[in-house]
Amino acid sequence: LAQTPQLAPYTKTLTLLRTRASHVLQTAQEAIVSSVQPLLRQPASVRDILFNVELPYPTITAKSGPIRLSGGGIRRALTDPDRATRKAAWDAFTTMEDGFKLTQAALMSSYFSGVAWEAKTRGWGSQVDMVTASDPMPAAAFAAIGAEAERAVKGPMTHYVAIKARALNLPALYTYDLAAAIVPDTHHYTIEEAKALTLRAVAPLGRDYQDRLAQGFAGKWIDWHPGPTKAPGGLTLYGVPGVPAYISISYTDDAQGLTIFAHEWGHFISNRLIGNAN
Repeated sequence: LAQTPQLAPYTKTLTLLRTRASHVLQTAQEAIVSSVQPLLRQPASVRDILFNVELPYPTITAKSGPIRLSGGGIRRALTDPDRATRKAAWDAFTTMEDGFKLTQAALMSSYFSGVAWEAKTRGWGSQVDMVTASDPMPAAAFAAIGAEAERAVKGPMTHYVAIKARALNLPALYTYDLAAAIVPDTHHYTIEEAKALTLRAVAPLGRDYQDRLAQGFAGKWIDWHPGPTKAPGGLTLYGVPGVPAYISISYTDDAQGLTIFAHEWGHFISNRLIGNAN
């Protein structure tokens, strides 16, 4: 790489490829692993159909009107300033979901069994080693995040929960209170505002970054309209070399929706700069 400056934008991608190279199997074995991939993806596919389409999501009546507690609806309900709305949403949602806990457990078991099979077949030391080798996150960083999360639960997170309870004037904080804002943001961010704010936010990254982002905004590389069977949050689908990624989000006009919007466009630009580069 040092002798070929033109490859510099691909350093991370090439490093990952080198890490995975020793785990590439013989042709016949690779053909078998490849043929099994559609089966290994089935738990995730079934989970998506279950959660985004078929679960009988309940509807509650809030002060602002009825809220169907699908992916986007439950998030909106749990950030509602009215605590009675949050509790009603949480009780209704968890009661519904509890009726499908065995299905969820079976899907999770099937998914991890598939990952474990491929990791063992390819000779990886663990599932974590295999998964992180396909991502710019080293296994050590993955372990550090887990350790830090455990530390936070035992100390800083407990302190945060106590402070937030006092700020919300509550005797104790329950699960349905965790997403409630201490100071509710009543501003509604239009999609054009989201674009403008995201462009301003990335200004420290340089003009080239901003220009690439503006080009992305001008293209047809995002579906941001929410839908009744569309997954909540966001997802960036990476394309073939030379083709930009495609973003799918269920945009909500609040601060969290704005954050998701900016986050997914970060993936889009990273893919252009690191993965496809062109």
